[in-house]
Amino acid sequence: MAADYRPLCLLARAAAGGKREGRGGGPPRTPLSLMSQGRRGLGRSASPAFCDKTGPHAPRSSQAAAMSALRFLLLVLGLVAGTAQAQAPAPVFRDCPVCPEMISVPAGTFVMGEDGPRPETRPAHPVTLDRPFALGRTEVTFDQWQACVAAGACPGGQDDHGWGRGSRPMINVTHADAQAYARWLSALTGHVYRLPLEAEWEYAARAGTTTPWWFGDTLSPGWVNCLHCVTEPWKDHASAPVASYPANPWGFFDMHGNVWEWVADCWTPDHQTPAGPGPCRDGTIRGGAWYHIKAVSQSASRARNPLPVWSYIVGFRVLREIP
Repeated sequence: MAADYRPLCLLARAAAGGKREGRGGGPPRTPLSLMSQGRRGLGRSASPAFCDKTGPHAPRSSQAAAMSALRFLLLVLGLVAGTAQAQAPAPVFRDCPVCPEMISVPAGTFVMGEDGPRPETRPAHPVTLDRPFALGRTEVTFDQWQACVAAGACPGGQDDHGWGRGSRPMINVTHADAQAYARWLSALTGHVYRLPLEAEWEYAARAGTTTPWWFGDTLSPGWVNCLHCVTEPWKDHASAPVASYPANPWGFFDMHGNVWEWVADCWTPDHQTPAGPGPCRDGTIRGGAWYHIKAVSQSASRARNPLPVWSYIVGFRVLREIP
């Protein structure tokens, strides 16, 4: 039976005024349409450099030619650079005892998006990241978030839905909450932390690969925490502790499934209208979640989420700029 690519619906509750205690307790009630879309452009305030080599106004023939040339290099040369990077992931580091573990990512060019049936992820196109960066090895956890709460820099009271806290991914956080955590890390360490751009996120998720998942064209049970995808011990239709499934070739865990992850970009409906980071009403989330089918956990998968809305299927990871 063919996969259903119609818009998904996640249940969430909009963040509102009043007490934060118990946020997320009880079933989320506000329908949230998950409609994916293509790569976002770069806002001036974000500063990390990446370049769409075809450009939003390039003729389709130019885009096709560029895409064909890049695919030829990647396929015929056997993804030489990507394979070398995959065989030697960068060392894990952290900037402070309560900081998340980070992995450095080299600058490079990759194929972002796909030419599949989902219009929001089309077209596949080459993107160049001009500068290296470091990305969280895992999604930010409850324990890591609590350190920010204890410092008075992040709101508390988020519900864990009875799944446990500790090393589970932090959930029930808005886009602004995630940014507050990144600002706290920046102040604590003296380094610039922020949410990743979509291009940075997908580059790290693919880790030198061009297949739907970093491990290939098909998904076997036990590789990803998504709906009908898992095996023991995490098969309870819930989040799993971070790093419960295999890491990708660059050392990142849970880039597919577990919880959706906030990125910096505003939402736009297609590749040709880049938006970059805010201000805006709707943001973008990446990676899929335990709540959704396997097709939604692919490297190119993306979805819209209103910035003030939190959910038990949405978390985040942070990026650290490298000077």
